[in-house]
Amino acid sequence: MLHYYYSVDRQGGVSFNTAKVRVEIMNVILYCENTKNIGQRFQDNVVSNIPKNMRISLDTPHGLRVILQECNNDDVAMLCITSREEFEKVYELRKLLLNHPLILILPVDQEDIIPRGYELRPRFVEYCDSEFHDVAVVVAHLMEESGITSRSVRK
Repeated sequence: MLHYYYSVDRQGGVSFNTAKVRVEIMNVILYCENTKNIGQRFQDNVVSNIPKNMRISLDTPHGLRVILQECNNDDVAMLCITSREEFEKVYELRKLLLNHPLILILPVDQEDIIPRGYELRPRFVEYCDSEFHDVAVVVAHLMEESGITSRSVRK
């Protein structure tokens, strides 16, 4: 969307400027650094239900930090974490994450990080060994709350 801004100088001349303005719709920030074990299940059951123009896909903590600083608080952050090291990197961003609805996908074999994951106040927690059907339903619900209809969600 383009908005035109104008200014009047002292001599009465008018200058026009254009600026791109982000359309205010909900985006889904998808963070997944390591997809080797969950990639296809996650793609088939969750990502495919989110319209492409609403997806922001990231695979580095730095990229996640930048996007979280720039995006709306209504944007949903979906973090798919597959290891303790990855969790520690993401946990450092907890102040930024508290501003967003959060869906957290945690590794099954790292039970000691589960309580720390709940410190991020997620709306929903799932584990990497799932088929992600419940995650798809939660994302569809959040999209509906924002007035966006998702593709049909497989239950």
